[in-house]
Amino acid sequence: MAYARRSYRITANAVDLGTTTTGSAKIMAENQTVDLDDVDQVYGVVESVQVGWNVMAEATLKEVDKTSLGGKILAGSVYAGADGAETFYDLQSVPVSSEDRSVVLVFHPTDKADSDFSEDLVIWKAVQKSRVELVGDRTKFQEVPVSWTALPDFNRPRDGFTGSATYMRIGSKNAVSTAPDFIGIILGRKNEAPYKHHPASSLDSYSTMQLEAYGFWSDDDTVTVDLDDATNVNATDTSFVYDAKSTASYSLTGKYMKIGTERVYVVSDTQATFTTGTLVVRRAAGFSTAATHSDNATMTLQKNVYSFNVTGRCTWTSGTPAAATVSDATSTKGLATWVAGSSSTAVTAAIGSTTSKNHTITTVA
Repeated sequence: MAYARRSYRITANAVDLGTTTTGSAKIMAENQTVDLDDVDQVYGVVESVQVGWNVMAEATLKEVDKTSLGGKILAGSVYAGADGAETFYDLQSVPVSSEDRSVVLVFHPTDKADSDFSEDLVIWKAVQKSRVELVGDRTKFQEVPVSWTALPDFNRPRDGFTGSATYMRIGSKNAVSTAPDFIGIILGRKNEAPYKHHPASSLDSYSTMQLEAYGFWSDDDTVTVDLDDATNVNATDTSFVYDAKSTASYSLTGKYMKIGTERVYVVSDTQATFTTGTLVVRRAAGFSTAATHSDNATMTLQKNVYSFNVTGRCTWTSGTPAAATVSDATSTKGLATWVAGSSSTAVTAAIGSTTSKNHTITTVA
């Protein structure tokens, strides 16, 4: 992957190295396989195993003076000295461990606020390689190309995978894993808004089927409206009349709202006046459960809405293994396998205290 036409401020172990030229910063990931020693002597087949990705980073720093270069970019490989009014910098080779020289490397977009880490690129253990060209004015180095090799960080393994490691993160290095608000089980890998749970499927005899789990996260925003429906709303109504909108002239179209424990997706907001209107909604959004809601119930706008695959993080359970099993093994999580026909089982996926609604598999004889 590559992030082009953008400049980044780069820090290494929180030391500011400078700003990249526009479009020069790249993060490259190359899939890696390893050939095993077990060779089939008859067919000459060398067995191989995929072990993950090799991650590299490249960037060209804008013009850097020699003091900055010696003190930051080439720290550990530059020997500085002074003799009266004269100074010198020796670039040298010192035998060291790559692990010992690795740094936490952060690419922060220059068009993002310092406090906005949402699009940072973080390599946990980066080993640097620089090429310095002294051109023309010997008091300055011109643009400095720098590359980094990512080392695996075994202190950040993937949940449930012994011996796994993390190379890099896209997003805040300070963020921590939390349980989602809701979990949904879907068929196939394509998860689309408004993120609806798939309640049932069928499984042919002697076959398997991959189930995928997605999490949904959201936070409360400041905009609220109150239901204006004397007869209340049931679990299937898709038209919500509201009043008392807290922020006048704010359209809720395309937004997610929380009402009780349910999330709804707003298809349209008539906004007939500044504070009253009608929302046409899709119910049970974000893998939540549709419910009844009383007149004057408050609906709250949602922000920081995320949904992504959590299949590997979940604990999978099959209610009736005699009908079909669902794997909770690290390499095959969510894989349902037929056991007996003309029966059914309720499958769930859970992270911490958050458990999905049942997905009922009916087996075919």
